[in-house]
Amino acid sequence: MVCLLRLHRIRPLVAALVAGAILWLLAGCAQSSRGRLSDPQTAESAESLIHRADASRTAGDLDGAERDIRQALALNPGLPDAFVAEGRVRLARLDLKGAIAQFNRALKARPNSASTWFFLADAEYQDGSPTKAFRHLNRAIALDSSMAEAYTARGHIRQMAGDIEGSLADYKRAEALAPKATTSDRDANTATGPHATPEALAATRQPAPAPPPAEKLSANLLTQHAIEHAKGGDNTHAIAELNEAIRQEPAHTGARLARARLLAQMGDLATAIADCREVIRNDPENGSAYMARGYVEGLMGALEDSQTDLTTAIRLNPKDPTAYLDRTTTRAKLHDLDGAIKDATMAASLDPTDSRAFLAMATLYSKQHVYARAAENFKEALRLKPDDNKTLNTFAWLLATCPDPNVRDGAAAVTYSRQACERTGWKEVRYLDTFSAASAAAGDFDAAIRWERKCIELESDARRQDEYRNRVAQYEHHRPIADDAR
Repeated sequence: MVCLLRLHRIRPLVAALVAGAILWLLAGCAQSSRGRLSDPQTAESAESLIHRADASRTAGDLDGAERDIRQALALNPGLPDAFVAEGRVRLARLDLKGAIAQFNRALKARPNSASTWFFLADAEYQDGSPTKAFRHLNRAIALDSSMAEAYTARGHIRQMAGDIEGSLADYKRAEALAPKATTSDRDANTATGPHATPEALAATRQPAPAPPPAEKLSANLLTQHAIEHAKGGDNTHAIAELNEAIRQEPAHTGARLARARLLAQMGDLATAIADCREVIRNDPENGSAYMARGYVEGLMGALEDSQTDLTTAIRLNPKDPTAYLDRTTTRAKLHDLDGAIKDATMAASLDPTDSRAFLAMATLYSKQHVYARAAENFKEALRLKPDDNKTLNTFAWLLATCPDPNVRDGAAAVTYSRQACERTGWKEVRYLDTFSAASAAAGDFDAAIRWERKCIELESDARRQDEYRNRVAQYEHHRPIADDAR
């Protein structure tokens, strides 16, 4: 600018030549600057960083993936693939709002990307917005009518909404487009949405509509339908479909692990362990297989083996909250309460929306007599899942019987306990026992005696009947329970 301001002192022709030269140089600098921003070599480096980030995410190294994404954005701040990669990392971390924001950012720059609409649909579904997910899947299919995954996901949403005809049409279309796809093609650690894994089997008990005939489905779709049947409590159909999936593809990881979890819950621990071993034999670095085997070993009472396998699962999948939750249970059974609390705390940090982690911490703090911390975690568990009968009952028992007067609250105990009893038709004996204790803590000993006698009437175990008779005698003397142990 200084040079240009002084040009008026030079003769007009010379000034014109000088000014022209300067403007030419400035234009050259600007062009050079633009050239650096779009330098093919730099762009290629940014793309290669994104490819490496995707590989790191797939391997479970989310921190490494984020480092590569940051470097790619430093090289090319507007790269849509970087926004998509960041969204997928956030999705893996269960930061659903963050994932949605990144996918929308990518779509603003590149609105005709079918795969990005699909990822956005997955995030919206997991965030509890199936209507938005359905709309995004329609957009993805409109952009790429050969995307089998989009048809499968849309079929799942239609199935859950009761649109059986539409669901069947989408599943058949997906089958025609990708007849040999397997669940290993997708993220085996997804805990919700169209590709739910065995870890989510007991999370929801919604009745699932009947799937298409088993003989027309691939092993992949059979496994997905089996998981939906298991969620609805139809274990017979679920096992039949998983058996057929494994018959078609004996090395199908998803089917074997789903069957292992389900058989373990049904009590067939030997077959469940065999399925886990087969997966590990085929894939020794499969963290989900070690996690499933550790879970089954915990049910068998092989606690040291369970802890070893779950520790291996955490090493292989360090960001999987379910592995930490399973190890929480095993460590608690091994009387390592401090270790169990650490694992539950880690699970909660990885997935702060999972009420199970907070329920585990509440129960463990109760056992350590840290009652205020226990109450805090019970409240958080109920905030996340207010209709969970187990949490309602356990928290009510603590409030009714806690030795710490600062935590004990008979009126609140009655409120929580009543909800659990009403939800189970006043037929669950242990919930009625809690309601009796809560009534006594609130000073209503007539109700406490009446419901404790109902426990004696419904209970078939002689030892527990004696325990309940002792409580009746205690309530008759107007003495509430002042010890949280049960």
